[in-house]
Amino acid sequence: MSTSSPQVTKALLDDLSYIAKVDASKMRGIMLSYPESCLEAFEIAEDLEALKRISPVPRNIVFIGMGGSSIGGSLIKAWAADRSRIPIMLSQDYHLPSFVDRYSFVVAVSYSGNTEETLSAFVEAVERECNVVSVASGGKLAEYSDELNVPCVKVPSGLPPRGALPYLFMPLLSLIGRVGIEVDPHEKNEVIEVLRGLRNELRPESTFDNNRAKQIAFELSGYIPVVYGWGRYVPVAQRIKTQLNENSKIPAFWSMLPEGDHNDVVGWDGDKETSSKFCAVIIRDPQEPEEIWNRIESTERTVLQGSVGKITEIKASGETPLAKMFSALCLGDFASLYAAVLRGVDPTPVKVIERLKIEITGNLSITNYLENKVKKMKNK
Repeated sequence: MSTSSPQVTKALLDDLSYIAKVDASKMRGIMLSYPESCLEAFEIAEDLEALKRISPVPRNIVFIGMGGSSIGGSLIKAWAADRSRIPIMLSQDYHLPSFVDRYSFVVAVSYSGNTEETLSAFVEAVERECNVVSVASGGKLAEYSDELNVPCVKVPSGLPPRGALPYLFMPLLSLIGRVGIEVDPHEKNEVIEVLRGLRNELRPESTFDNNRAKQIAFELSGYIPVVYGWGRYVPVAQRIKTQLNENSKIPAFWSMLPEGDHNDVVGWDGDKETSSKFCAVIIRDPQEPEEIWNRIESTERTVLQGSVGKITEIKASGETPLAKMFSALCLGDFASLYAAVLRGVDPTPVKVIERLKIEITGNLSITNYLENKVKKMKNK
Protein backbone atom coordinates (compact mmCIF):
# COMPACT_ATOMS: atom_id res chain seq x y z
CA MET A 1 0.00 0.00 0.00
CA SER A 2 1.12 3.56 -0.43
CA THR A 3 0.73 5.67 2.68
CA SER A 4 2.72 8.22 4.56
CA SER A 5 4.44 6.86 7.65
CA PRO A 6 2.10 6.95 10.65
CA GLN A 7 3.06 8.29 14.04
CA VAL A 8 4.94 5.43 15.65
CA THR A 9 3.07 4.25 18.74
CA LYS A 10 2.82 0.92 20.52
CA ALA A 11 -0.94 1.00 20.04
CA LEU A 12 -0.54 0.57 16.28
CA LEU A 13 0.91 -2.88 16.84
CA ASP A 14 -2.16 -4.02 18.75
CA ASP A 15 -4.62 -2.58 16.22
CA LEU A 16 -5.64 -5.70 14.28
CA SER A 17 -7.60 -3.78 11.65
CA TYR A 18 -4.62 -1.51 11.00
CA ILE A 19 -2.25 -4.49 10.72
CA ALA A 20 -4.62 -6.11 8.21
CA LYS A 21 -4.86 -2.85 6.23
CA VAL A 22 -1.08 -2.40 5.98
CA ASP A 23 -0.29 -6.09 5.44
CA ALA A 24 -2.66 -6.22 2.48
CA SER A 25 -0.74 -9.07 0.83
CA LYS A 26 -0.96 -11.15 4.04
CA MET A 27 2.67 -11.85 4.84
CA ARG A 28 1.50 -12.54 8.39
CA GLY A 29 -0.45 -15.55 7.12
CA ILE A 30 2.67 -17.01 5.54
CA MET A 31 4.63 -16.61 8.77
CA LEU A 32 1.83 -18.08 10.88
CA SER A 33 1.80 -21.17 8.67
CA TYR A 34 5.51 -21.96 9.18
CA PRO A 35 4.91 -25.04 11.41
CA GLU A 36 2.59 -26.69 8.88
CA SER A 37 4.87 -25.70 6.00
CA CYS A 38 7.82 -27.34 7.77
CA LEU A 39 5.83 -30.53 8.30
CA GLU A 40 4.92 -30.66 4.61
CA ALA A 41 8.43 -29.76 3.50
CA PHE A 42 9.96 -32.56 5.61
CA GLU A 43 8.19 -35.10 3.46
CA ILE A 44 8.72 -33.70 -0.03
CA ALA A 45 12.30 -34.85 -0.64
CA GLU A 46 11.80 -38.08 1.32
CA ASP A 47 9.10 -39.18 -1.11
CA LEU A 48 11.02 -38.46 -4.32
CA GLU A 49 11.96 -41.84 -5.80
CA ALA A 50 14.59 -40.38 -8.14
CA LEU A 51 16.71 -39.24 -5.19
CA LYS A 52 17.47 -42.81 -4.19
CA ARG A 53 20.17 -42.97 -6.83
CA ILE A 54 22.24 -40.19 -5.26
CA SER A 55 25.78 -41.42 -4.74
CA PRO A 56 26.76 -41.48 -1.04
CA VAL A 57 29.66 -39.67 0.58
CA PRO A 58 30.80 -37.03 -1.93
CA ARG A 59 34.05 -35.12 -1.51
CA ASN A 60 32.14 -31.88 -0.97
CA ILE A 61 28.64 -30.42 -0.95
CA VAL A 62 27.87 -27.24 -2.88
CA PHE A 63 24.63 -25.28 -2.57
CA ILE A 64 23.82 -22.97 -5.48
CA GLY A 65 21.34 -20.16 -4.80
CA MET A 66 20.69 -16.43 -4.66
CA GLY A 67 18.74 -14.22 -2.27
CA GLY A 68 15.93 -15.94 -0.41
CA SER A 69 16.75 -19.18 -2.21
CA SER A 70 20.27 -19.26 -0.76
CA ILE A 71 19.41 -19.05 2.93
CA GLY A 72 18.66 -22.77 3.23
CA GLY A 73 22.19 -23.70 2.17
CA SER A 74 23.67 -21.07 4.49
CA LEU A 75 21.74 -22.46 7.45
CA ILE A 76 22.70 -26.05 6.60
CA LYS A 77 26.37 -25.10 6.39
CA ALA A 78 26.29 -23.39 9.81
CA TRP A 79 24.21 -26.11 11.47
CA ALA A 80 26.40 -28.93 10.13
CA ALA A 81 29.74 -27.25 10.87
CA ASP A 82 30.37 -29.32 14.02
CA ARG A 83 28.96 -32.60 12.70
CA SER A 84 29.91 -32.97 9.03
CA ARG A 85 33.26 -34.30 7.86
CA ILE A 86 32.28 -33.31 4.32
CA PRO A 87 33.14 -29.70 3.35
CA ILE A 88 30.04 -27.60 2.62
CA MET A 89 30.10 -24.37 0.65
CA LEU A 90 27.80 -21.89 -1.05
CA SER A 91 28.05 -20.73 -4.65
CA GLN A 92 26.28 -17.44 -5.33
CA ASP A 93 27.47 -16.61 -8.81
CA TYR A 94 27.07 -17.49 -12.49
CA HIS A 95 29.96 -19.96 -12.33
CA LEU A 96 31.13 -22.72 -9.99
CA PRO A 97 34.54 -22.82 -8.28
CA SER A 98 37.11 -24.85 -10.20
CA PHE A 99 37.27 -27.66 -7.59
CA VAL A 100 33.63 -28.66 -8.19
CA ASP A 101 33.67 -31.86 -10.24
CA ARG A 102 32.12 -35.32 -10.63
CA TYR A 103 32.87 -36.08 -6.97
CA SER A 104 30.81 -33.09 -5.77
CA PHE A 105 27.20 -33.17 -4.62
CA VAL A 106 25.55 -30.02 -5.97
CA VAL A 107 22.12 -28.74 -4.92
CA ALA A 108 20.75 -25.91 -7.07
CA VAL A 109 17.97 -23.96 -5.35
CA SER A 110 15.76 -21.37 -7.04
CA TYR A 111 12.25 -20.91 -5.73
CA SER A 112 10.99 -19.32 -8.93
CA GLY A 113 13.15 -21.61 -11.03
CA ASN A 114 14.19 -18.67 -13.16
CA THR A 115 17.16 -17.14 -11.33
CA GLU A 116 19.74 -16.67 -14.07
CA GLU A 117 22.84 -17.03 -11.88
CA THR A 118 21.51 -20.32 -10.48
CA LEU A 119 20.51 -21.62 -13.91
CA SER A 120 23.96 -20.86 -15.28
CA ALA A 121 25.76 -22.62 -12.41
CA PHE A 122 23.30 -25.55 -12.54
CA VAL A 123 23.99 -26.17 -16.24
CA GLU A 124 27.71 -25.95 -15.50
CA ALA A 125 27.37 -28.54 -12.72
CA VAL A 126 25.59 -30.98 -15.04
CA GLU A 127 28.19 -30.36 -17.71
CA ARG A 128 30.96 -31.23 -15.21
CA GLU A 129 29.12 -34.48 -14.41
CA CYS A 130 28.53 -33.53 -10.78
CA ASN A 131 25.97 -35.39 -8.70
CA VAL A 132 23.19 -32.78 -9.04
CA VAL A 133 19.75 -32.23 -7.51
CA SER A 134 17.56 -29.16 -7.99
CA VAL A 135 14.93 -27.55 -5.76
CA ALA A 136 12.32 -25.32 -7.41
CA SER A 137 8.62 -24.56 -7.60
CA GLY A 138 8.80 -24.70 -11.40
CA GLY A 139 10.33 -22.41 -14.01
CA LYS A 140 13.39 -23.11 -16.13
CA LEU A 141 15.22 -24.97 -13.38
CA ALA A 142 12.50 -27.63 -13.22
CA GLU A 143 12.34 -27.68 -17.01
CA TYR A 144 16.11 -28.06 -17.45
CA SER A 145 16.18 -30.72 -14.73
CA ASP A 146 13.61 -32.75 -16.61
CA GLU A 147 15.43 -32.37 -19.93
CA LEU A 148 18.81 -33.31 -18.43
CA ASN A 149 17.47 -36.16 -16.28
CA VAL A 150 18.33 -34.43 -12.99
CA PRO A 151 16.18 -35.15 -9.89
CA CYS A 152 14.09 -32.09 -8.98
CA VAL A 153 12.45 -31.52 -5.61
CA LYS A 154 9.26 -29.67 -6.56
CA VAL A 155 8.01 -27.35 -3.83
CA PRO A 156 4.70 -25.45 -3.67
CA SER A 157 4.51 -22.26 -5.72
CA GLY A 158 2.81 -18.92 -5.08
CA LEU A 159 4.94 -17.61 -2.22
CA PRO A 160 7.51 -14.82 -2.09
CA PRO A 161 10.88 -16.64 -1.95
CA ARG A 162 11.64 -15.28 1.52
CA GLY A 163 8.32 -16.69 2.73
CA ALA A 164 9.17 -20.13 1.34
CA LEU A 165 11.97 -20.77 3.86
CA PRO A 166 10.50 -24.08 5.15
CA TYR A 167 10.39 -25.43 1.58
CA LEU A 168 13.89 -24.18 0.79
CA PHE A 169 15.48 -25.60 3.94
CA MET A 170 13.73 -28.75 5.13
CA PRO A 171 14.20 -30.74 1.90
CA LEU A 172 17.93 -29.98 2.14
CA LEU A 173 18.02 -31.91 5.42
CA SER A 174 16.72 -34.96 3.59
CA LEU A 175 19.24 -34.49 0.82
CA ILE A 176 22.29 -34.25 3.09
CA GLY A 177 21.02 -37.25 5.00
CA ARG A 178 21.42 -39.24 1.80
CA VAL A 179 25.10 -38.36 1.57
CA GLY A 180 26.14 -39.25 5.08
CA ILE A 181 25.18 -36.29 7.31
CA GLU A 182 22.72 -37.74 9.80
CA VAL A 183 19.78 -35.70 11.04
CA ASP A 184 18.25 -36.64 14.41
CA PRO A 185 14.44 -36.95 14.04
CA HIS A 186 14.06 -35.35 17.48
CA GLU A 187 15.78 -32.24 16.21
CA LYS A 188 13.35 -32.01 13.28
CA ASN A 189 10.37 -32.49 15.58
CA GLU A 190 11.52 -29.83 18.02
CA VAL A 191 11.62 -27.26 15.22
CA ILE A 192 7.86 -27.78 14.77
CA GLU A 193 7.20 -27.59 18.51
CA VAL A 194 9.18 -24.38 18.93
CA LEU A 195 7.57 -22.72 15.91
CA ARG A 196 4.11 -23.60 17.18
CA GLY A 197 4.88 -22.07 20.54
CA LEU A 198 6.27 -18.92 18.97
CA ARG A 199 3.24 -18.60 16.70
CA ASN A 200 1.07 -18.19 19.79
CA GLU A 201 3.46 -15.64 21.30
CA LEU A 202 4.12 -13.57 18.18
CA ARG A 203 0.78 -13.58 16.34
CA PRO A 204 -0.92 -10.17 15.84
CA GLU A 205 -3.52 -11.02 18.51
CA SER A 206 -0.75 -11.27 21.12
CA THR A 207 -0.50 -7.84 22.73
CA PHE A 208 2.60 -5.66 22.81
CA ASP A 209 3.47 -6.40 26.43
CA ASN A 210 3.57 -10.15 25.70
CA ASN A 211 4.94 -10.05 22.15
CA ARG A 212 8.72 -9.84 21.82
CA ALA A 213 8.58 -9.31 18.04
CA LYS A 214 6.40 -6.22 18.47
CA GLN A 215 8.76 -4.93 21.14
CA ILE A 216 11.81 -5.38 18.89
CA ALA A 217 10.05 -3.61 16.00
CA PHE A 218 9.24 -0.68 18.26
CA GLU A 219 12.82 -0.56 19.58
CA LEU A 220 14.12 -0.39 15.99
CA SER A 221 11.92 2.58 15.06
CA GLY A 222 14.05 5.43 13.79
CA TYR A 223 17.29 3.41 13.82
CA ILE A 224 19.34 1.52 11.25
CA PRO A 225 19.73 -2.06 12.51
CA VAL A 226 23.03 -3.94 12.56
CA VAL A 227 22.40 -7.59 13.43
CA TYR A 228 25.23 -9.52 15.10
CA GLY A 229 25.44 -13.32 14.94
CA TRP A 230 28.05 -15.84 16.02
CA GLY A 231 28.70 -19.49 15.18
CA ARG A 232 25.54 -21.14 13.85
CA TYR A 233 23.71 -17.81 14.21
CA VAL A 234 25.76 -16.01 11.55
CA PRO A 235 23.37 -16.91 8.68
CA VAL A 236 20.48 -16.22 11.06
CA ALA A 237 21.78 -12.66 11.46
CA GLN A 238 22.06 -12.35 7.69
CA ARG A 239 18.49 -13.63 7.23
CA ILE A 240 17.11 -11.15 9.80
CA LYS A 241 18.99 -8.35 8.06
CA THR A 242 17.50 -9.27 4.66
CA GLN A 243 14.01 -9.62 6.17
CA LEU A 244 14.31 -6.08 7.51
CA ASN A 245 15.41 -4.96 4.04
CA GLU A 246 12.63 -6.71 2.12
CA ASN A 247 9.72 -6.73 4.55
CA SER A 248 10.34 -3.50 6.45
CA LYS A 249 11.89 -1.62 3.49
CA ILE A 250 14.68 -0.15 5.62
CA PRO A 251 18.48 -0.19 5.36
CA ALA A 252 19.91 -2.89 7.62
CA PHE A 253 23.27 -4.60 7.99
CA TRP A 254 24.76 -7.65 9.66
CA SER A 255 28.06 -8.61 11.19
CA MET A 256 29.52 -11.51 13.16
CA LEU A 257 31.43 -12.15 16.31
CA PRO A 258 34.22 -12.64 17.13
CA GLU A 259 35.36 -11.40 13.68
CA GLY A 260 33.60 -8.05 14.09
CA ASP A 261 35.70 -7.27 17.16
CA HIS A 262 38.75 -7.17 14.90
CA ASN A 263 37.44 -4.53 12.48
CA ASP A 264 33.93 -3.07 12.41
CA VAL A 265 33.84 -2.13 16.10
CA VAL A 266 36.37 0.57 15.33
CA GLY A 267 33.68 2.29 13.27
CA TRP A 268 31.58 2.79 16.40
CA ASP A 269 34.48 4.67 17.98
CA GLY A 270 34.42 7.42 15.36
CA ASP A 271 31.68 9.93 14.64
CA LYS A 272 29.23 9.59 17.55
CA GLU A 273 26.53 11.52 15.73
CA THR A 274 26.58 8.95 12.93
CA SER A 275 26.89 5.86 15.14
CA SER A 276 23.97 7.03 17.31
CA LYS A 277 21.65 6.41 14.34
CA PHE A 278 22.23 2.65 14.56
CA CYS A 279 20.71 -0.05 16.72
CA ALA A 280 22.84 -3.11 17.48
CA VAL A 281 20.71 -6.28 17.46
CA ILE A 282 22.57 -9.18 19.09
CA ILE A 283 21.47 -12.81 18.83
CA ARG A 284 21.81 -14.57 22.18
CA ASP A 285 21.60 -18.20 23.27
CA PRO A 286 20.97 -19.27 26.90
CA GLN A 287 23.69 -21.92 26.44
CA GLU A 288 26.33 -19.68 24.90
CA PRO A 289 29.90 -20.99 25.21
CA GLU A 290 31.77 -19.08 27.90
CA GLU A 291 34.09 -17.41 25.39
CA ILE A 292 31.13 -16.16 23.33
CA TRP A 293 29.25 -14.94 26.41
CA ASN A 294 32.34 -13.00 27.49
CA ARG A 295 32.87 -11.67 23.96
CA ILE A 296 29.33 -10.34 23.67
CA GLU A 297 29.23 -8.84 27.16
CA SER A 298 32.59 -7.15 26.67
CA THR A 299 31.63 -5.82 23.24
CA GLU A 300 28.40 -4.35 24.56
CA ARG A 301 30.04 -2.80 27.61
CA THR A 302 33.27 -1.56 26.01
CA VAL A 303 32.23 -0.66 22.45
CA LEU A 304 28.51 -0.39 21.85
CA GLN A 305 27.20 1.32 24.98
CA GLY A 306 27.53 5.05 24.55
CA SER A 307 28.23 4.72 20.81
CA VAL A 308 25.23 3.20 19.04
CA GLY A 309 21.83 4.69 19.66
CA LYS A 310 20.36 1.50 21.08
CA ILE A 311 21.18 -2.13 21.86
CA THR A 312 18.60 -4.91 21.78
CA GLU A 313 18.73 -8.69 21.77
CA ILE A 314 17.05 -11.60 20.01
CA LYS A 315 17.08 -14.60 22.33
CA ALA A 316 16.95 -18.11 20.89
CA SER A 317 14.74 -20.70 22.54
CA GLY A 318 14.55 -24.48 22.43
CA GLU A 319 16.98 -27.27 23.25
CA THR A 320 18.52 -28.50 20.00
CA PRO A 321 20.68 -26.36 17.67
CA LEU A 322 18.21 -26.45 14.77
CA ALA A 323 15.24 -25.45 16.93
CA LYS A 324 17.24 -22.58 18.43
CA MET A 325 18.22 -21.33 14.98
CA PHE A 326 14.62 -21.40 13.79
CA SER A 327 13.34 -19.72 16.94
CA ALA A 328 15.63 -16.75 16.27
CA LEU A 329 14.68 -16.76 12.58
CA CYS A 330 10.98 -16.74 13.44
CA LEU A 331 11.37 -13.92 15.95
CA GLY A 332 13.29 -11.89 13.37
CA ASP A 333 10.68 -12.55 10.68
CA PHE A 334 7.81 -11.33 12.84
CA ALA A 335 9.83 -8.31 14.02
CA SER A 336 10.36 -7.33 10.36
CA LEU A 337 6.62 -7.67 9.76
CA TYR A 338 5.75 -5.39 12.66
CA ALA A 339 8.46 -2.91 11.67
CA ALA A 340 6.72 -2.68 8.29
CA VAL A 341 3.39 -2.10 10.04
CA LEU A 342 4.89 0.77 12.03
CA ARG A 343 6.09 2.33 8.76
CA GLY A 344 2.75 1.79 7.04
CA VAL A 345 4.22 -0.30 4.20
CA ASP A 346 3.01 -3.64 2.85
CA PRO A 347 5.75 -6.18 3.66
CA THR A 348 5.28 -8.38 0.59
CA PRO A 349 5.95 -6.30 -2.59
CA VAL A 350 9.61 -5.76 -3.53
CA LYS A 351 9.18 -3.40 -6.46
CA VAL A 352 12.80 -2.28 -6.70
CA ILE A 353 13.96 -5.90 -7.12
CA GLU A 354 11.42 -6.43 -9.90
CA ARG A 355 12.57 -3.24 -11.64
CA LEU A 356 16.17 -4.36 -11.38
CA LYS A 357 15.37 -7.80 -12.82
CA ILE A 358 13.71 -6.19 -15.82
CA GLU A 359 16.70 -3.91 -16.35
CA ILE A 360 19.21 -6.76 -16.12
CA THR A 361 17.19 -9.02 -18.40
CA GLY A 362 16.98 -6.28 -20.97
CA ASN A 363 20.72 -5.66 -20.99
CA LEU A 364 22.37 -8.93 -20.02
CA SER A 365 20.18 -11.92 -20.85
CA ILE A 366 21.79 -15.36 -20.92
CA THR A 367 18.53 -17.17 -21.63
CA ASN A 368 19.28 -18.00 -25.26
CA TYR A 369 22.78 -19.15 -24.40
CA LEU A 370 21.51 -21.53 -21.72
CA GLU A 371 18.66 -22.79 -23.89
CA ASN A 372 21.08 -23.71 -26.67
CA LYS A 373 23.52 -25.31 -24.24
CA VAL A 374 20.85 -27.46 -22.60
CA LYS A 375 19.60 -28.55 -26.02
CA LYS A 376 23.08 -29.68 -27.06
CA MET A 377 23.64 -31.51 -23.74
CA LYS A 378 20.27 -33.23 -24.05
CA ASN A 379 21.06 -34.46 -27.57
CA LYS A 380 24.46 -35.93 -26.67
